[in-house]
Amino acid sequence: MQEMIRINIDILGTAETFWDGMGDFETTLPETEEKFRVFFSGGGKKRKGVAFITRETFRDSIKNYDTVSDRIIRIRLNTAPVEVNIIQVYAPTSDAELEVIDKFYEDIEKVVKSSK
Repeated sequence: MQEMIRINIDILGTAETFWDGMGDFETTLPETEEKFRVFFSGGGKKRKGVAFITRETFRDSIKNYDTVSDRIIRIRLNTAPVEVNIIQVYAPTSDAELEVIDKFYEDIEKVVKSSK
């Protein structure tokens, strides 16, 4: 979050969060008192995990978010003239089981199609 302030980023996607469950929460950076909102999608074993971190000033631009899996999260933004969807992913490595890789790409395809 300090880097978000330093380089003036309003929204940041991240992977390997290692958080359990799915949801969102607000937090404050103690040094600056600036507020952030975190949207996350994690696994049950503190593995993988993806998230978006947004600054409070960006709050009104967020329409909703979808926690698809512990590897995929989407955030939808109210922008003009059209809405913008941002998808954050954490892809399996090439040595992952074929079923895991196939499921990941199937989920990506569903998210992209539902974003149109």
